[in-house]
Amino acid sequence: MDNASNNTSLTDAGIDLVVSNIIQQYPGCMSFGDCARIIGYQKLAAAHTARARGAFPVRVRQVGGRLVVFTSDLIEYLQTGKSQADQSCAPIPKKFKKKAGRPTKRETLRAHAMGQTVRQLRAYPREAIKHGLSALDIHAQASLPCIGEVVR
Repeated sequence: MDNASNNTSLTDAGIDLVVSNIIQQYPGCMSFGDCARIIGYQKLAAAHTARARGAFPVRVRQVGGRLVVFTSDLIEYLQTGKSQADQSCAPIPKKFKKKAGRPTKRETLRAHAMGQTVRQLRAYPREAIKHGLSALDIHAQASLPCIGEVVR
């Protein structure tokens, strides 16, 4: 029983040593990458993925567009082992443009019926397609005079 309490005190002493080193290096806050490295993530991309999934154990905050971790949050996690993922800021969604891809048979037939290419068909406003307007309808509406406009 004396041996078990001795191991606990050695573990506490090791954690205290790690905590004091972290406080010396990072007095107030640290970057997300530094925190991920301290916790044990090999790659920064893995840490970002874990954060996006809500599995990164330390609370992450966004300050001026940068992801930072307060030293106190990291120390609390190291001492208690309790995850703070639910307190982190929301992950930033990636913005990407969807590629057009290969046209469907329906698009090809529709474009052919209108005397256009699929690229030209896809260039129409989505609202016009949603309302079932064809290219001729769009051009006809564009050439109609507005209310109050004098027609000569």
